[in-house]
Amino acid sequence: MKRSSGVIREAFLWLLAGIMGFLIVFYFDQLMDKIKDFQKVTQSMDMKHHVRSPEVEKNAWENVIAIHANREGHFLTHAKINNEDALLMVDTGATIVALSYETAEDLGITVRDKDFNKAARTANGVSKVAHVNLEEITIGEITVKNIKAIVVEPGKLDVNLLGMNFLSKLSRFEYRGKKLILVQ
Repeated sequence: MKRSSGVIREAFLWLLAGIMGFLIVFYFDQLMDKIKDFQKVTQSMDMKHHVRSPEVEKNAWENVIAIHANREGHFLTHAKINNEDALLMVDTGATIVALSYETAEDLGITVRDKDFNKAARTANGVSKVAHVNLEEITIGEITVKNIKAIVVEPGKLDVNLLGMNFLSKLSRFEYRGKKLILVQ
């Protein structure tokens, strides 16, 4: 009896291996396409922040990009501010673009202590802020020029915010599943 159950199990494993082999051969092209798509997505990610680069969507009349939500559901994206790299989180609750003091320094924006003459409510409470003008912000194919922003006092802002003063200069923006679509 033991021998027949062993033979049945071995036959079943051979059958299963045969089916798997057939499926791999039959679906090889689709499998390779999925692997390439996965590699493309993971190579475009900033693994520290779980951020994918903005995705340009084809449209002959408008500049359209898609920003993918990260694992936490936030829309973080790589951008150029005054032609320098920066990481921004889209925040429709922010009325204005907000930069951390540390990012402003990295961008070459000089803010002195006396410039922090206003107060603003942030996720970390009330902070002193300095008003600045940015030449431009570029995300993918979208560029908005002459943007007002605030720089938050040192250590008070963990992530730079892309506020409504940027978004309102676009033709439109919309949510599509786990994507935020920006159109200019």
